[in-house]
Amino acid sequence: MSFSISGGGSGRFIDVTDAYLTGDIFEIFADGVSCGTTTTVPNLGTGVWTDNANTAYADPRWSSGRFYIAAGTTVNIAITVLVSPWGSGGAFHRRGRCS
Repeated sequence: MSFSISGGGSGRFIDVTDAYLTGDIFEIFADGVSCGTTTTVPNLGTGVWTDNANTAYADPRWSSGRFYIAAGTTVNIAITVLVSPWGSGGAFHRRGRCS
């Protein structure tokens, strides 16, 4: 998944979290440079599932992370699957403005 984001006057952040089944880990890139990865969590099997982004963001059983974009910059963001026990991964992302 990739998209562009502007840092705006005070900067921005991107929250990324695993979606659906637990166990996926994602790496986030800004203009090709790694910003880091989401947290490492265990695969809890098919009995732990959500399609609700807010549930996944709030629950430490799903891998997640917050990544900052500097003020005044526009960057291309790429989110890639680093680890997936399921063969592929799904993620939620949301953007916010730093105060």
